[in-house]
Amino acid sequence: MIRLSRFFIGLIFCMLLLPLSVLGFIHYQGLKEFATQTLVTELNSEAFVIRENLENELGALTGGLRLLTGHETIIKGIASLYYGSQVRERFENFVNRYSVVSSLYLVSRDGRVREHFGGKIRPVERNQAIRQLMTRLDKAYESGVLSGRVAVIEDKELVPTGDHMGLVFISSISSVVVRGADGVQGFLIAIIPFDNLLAQANRASHMERSTVELGETLPPNQSGFISQYQRLQIGEKDYAPSINLFIRVSRSPESMRDAVNEAIRPFISYQVIFLLVLMMVFIFSFRPILRAFNALYGIIRRMEAGQLVEATTSRIWEFAHTERLLIDMQSRIRQQLSTLEENNQQLAGMAREKDRYLEELSLLNQSLEGKVQERTNKLALTLQRLEISNRIFNQLIHLRQALPNDASSELLLTTVVKHLVACELEIPFAIILQPANEPRQVYTHTGFTRDTIVPLQAATSDYLFDAGLYTIPLPPPFGGGWILLQSDNLREEMLRGMMLFARELGGYLENRALTNRLAFWARTDGLTGLGNRIAFDQTMADLETSLDKEAGLFLIDVNGLKELNDTRGHEAGDALLRTVAERLRQCLQGINGSLYRIGGDEFVILLEGEGVEQKGELVARLQQTQFQPATLAGREHGVSFSVGYADSHKTPFSLLYKMADKAMYQQKQAYYEHKHGVQDAGLEDSSESV
Repeated sequence: MIRLSRFFIGLIFCMLLLPLSVLGFIHYQGLKEFATQTLVTELNSEAFVIRENLENELGALTGGLRLLTGHETIIKGIASLYYGSQVRERFENFVNRYSVVSSLYLVSRDGRVREHFGGKIRPVERNQAIRQLMTRLDKAYESGVLSGRVAVIEDKELVPTGDHMGLVFISSISSVVVRGADGVQGFLIAIIPFDNLLAQANRASHMERSTVELGETLPPNQSGFISQYQRLQIGEKDYAPSINLFIRVSRSPESMRDAVNEAIRPFISYQVIFLLVLMMVFIFSFRPILRAFNALYGIIRRMEAGQLVEATTSRIWEFAHTERLLIDMQSRIRQQLSTLEENNQQLAGMAREKDRYLEELSLLNQSLEGKVQERTNKLALTLQRLEISNRIFNQLIHLRQALPNDASSELLLTTVVKHLVACELEIPFAIILQPANEPRQVYTHTGFTRDTIVPLQAATSDYLFDAGLYTIPLPPPFGGGWILLQSDNLREEMLRGMMLFARELGGYLENRALTNRLAFWARTDGLTGLGNRIAFDQTMADLETSLDKEAGLFLIDVNGLKELNDTRGHEAGDALLRTVAERLRQCLQGINGSLYRIGGDEFVILLEGEGVEQKGELVARLQQTQFQPATLAGREHGVSFSVGYADSHKTPFSLLYKMADKAMYQQKQAYYEHKHGVQDAGLEDSSESV
């Protein structure tokens, strides 16, 4: 507890001190804000000075490069080694004059360094960015554009210091003095590291605690740092495209705080002295009031001891009146204490009745809470089951929308796993996919510890449960897979959802198999099993869009098919076509190519990539196959065919078929002329020739 006199003095003191403190704090904040704004203005001024200094330095540098590019010694130094020492001397003088330049290179038009000062030769000749800039500059010169090129490079060998970032200025060198040529003879390349620009910027800086940064992009400002930015545009007139570099001048929180405190320290000292003087005046002014409060405190202590105050001891009217009120209060308090004791006894009886009533009410509430909790649990379980079912159905819909009709087994497995995981079953599972004529695909989820060997009886039921493992087969005939769920007691809604998932997946596999069969027979010749005209046209279209792929085309026409059909029937003709298809397959073994039947008696062998280089070997095999006998309709016949060839080395891709057809027709015409000559001479073969 605190005495009233002390509380009153403290209250008066606070009422006086608090406004003064608030005013002092406001004054301090104003001074701090003013000092901070002054420092920010200085930072902005410093950034502007640095930018002006760098602009002047780079402007003088570009002018010097322009003069150096047009100097006769530099121009002649490209074609003649005699001027090498003079070129190097000029380079040295140039670098000494412009300290931001680390190295200079005189490069011929073919990219070879003729002379240099500072730096290394090989990194310049190997740098692809510099080569591209020289190529663009050469093309720009041919178009009548005479400006140079400037770019930012990052190379550890060309810029070995700092962050390996720098500027590269490239100017074209052209003059009729050299070889009488009117065009670009070479290039002048200047490398300027960012570290040299920062050194130049720091020399221009007049604030000791400032940090200067330079770059195309700057990292985010550190927390608490105060920064000012300036944009430096390079190459606006003589070099293109221009580059924007950003200059950031920063001050750390510590240096800013020290500078602000230094600026406002005198004002704070004056305020503290003023507050101390004011406190001394306040203490001496309130001494009479303190005596009056001490007298009042003595009266209160006597009343606490049970002593009655019979006479007024204070000369202050307010204090004397307070003593009389306290005496009257003593007598009234005694009467009220007796009345209060009676009331307390009555309240105690009522409290006992209230406790009995609250106990009965608590028992009733507990019974109601139990029933409400039971019904709430049932409702939550129903909602949870409904949520699980909806989640599985939604993922089933998304799965069918995400799968194309001809998805590969890998894509199918990946997509199924993705949507099963999205079902949030929270149980380990595995998926086995084994469609007909496709390799087995198995995925095991994290936590699945059982074998993926499926019992035989699992394929004849909707699902099989054995020792904590649910096995759900995909429906036949195109299912070819199972979903395995590792759980001792799987919820009914999860089991129904997974069975529906399996049926949908089996239906997709059935549709995919039928689609693949239709696609296969649409691109396959039914008689020979080779690709048909549709497959050939599709392959040619794909090759034509692949501009860097070479192709060779053999057009093969069976000799005498119509004659055989007319004399021996179409069954013999079909046997002849199957025989030719099989022999062509054998000829194509080990060669990168494909075989097609594109018409009645026309076949095509299409060589791709390295297969074009094996053309000679394929021609030799085709020649060995010519006129070998085959049994057709019970009789032996010599099988022959006419061949025409064209490749993309000498023929445009769109004319390959036409040129091969022309060559094949010439060979066929020669064949029939030879055959009619033999028949006119009365000669006969030992076997009937087709």
